[in-house]
Amino acid sequence: MPEMTLSFDYTLRALSGRSMEFKAGEPAYVIPENVAEAQAVGAVDSAHYAALVAVEAPPEAVADPIADPV
Repeated sequence: MPEMTLSFDYTLRALSGRSMEFKAGEPAYVIPENVAEAQAVGAVDSAHYAALVAVEAPPEAVADPIADPV
């Protein structure tokens, strides 16, 4: 069974009658028959989740053109 992760808490109630509980940022097992339904609500493979949420912080030296007009 693949592990999938969502960025928010959600209970997936699949058409097959099964339900899966997702906690924000925590991997959850999804049976192969329900992978497409999990992806439809935004779940991604847990192996790729860390790469998707890792965003570099902007540099401190970036000037705000509205607050600091030249």
